[in-house]
Amino acid sequence: MNHIEPMLMGVITETVEMRDQVLGLISDQDLGLSLGGDNPPFALEWALLAETQRHYTDALRTFRMTWEGYAPNMADAQSVASLKAVFARQDAEMDAVLNGLSADDVASRQVDHGEWQQSVDIHMSVYREALLIFLSRAVVHLRFLRKPIPEKIQLWIG
Repeated sequence: MNHIEPMLMGVITETVEMRDQVLGLISDQDLGLSLGGDNPPFALEWALLAETQRHYTDALRTFRMTWEGYAPNMADAQSVASLKAVFARQDAEMDAVLNGLSADDVASRQVDHGEWQQSVDIHMSVYREALLIFLSRAVVHLRFLRKPIPEKIQLWIG
């Protein structure tokens, strides 16, 4: 059973649904989009998000957040289909880890970030913020591609 604060989990679920909406709007060709300058290609943005989610899930499992080995796997972002598969697998893994945490784990254990500690609820809030940052970047790509911005994303992100 997931013991994360229900309102927080509801908002995380809605944010993940917006990520999936963006995936439903883009094509494999769109992943190659680069906005120029120092901006990463859209595929790299997605690969970075997948790698970030991996690290947040691992931290829930070990109660230690580390960015060691943080390296996006570009194979994850080779196509929209591969991204959907990666995120479906990672979402299921995160859910399994969350469901495996006891009420005591959530209430009293801290995720060690080296120089600071976070409760599990705060850890998940920060994960959601990473999703929102990604979505704001994705909106820039969608606008450049002249793709429609879903209503909820317009309301939450702009």
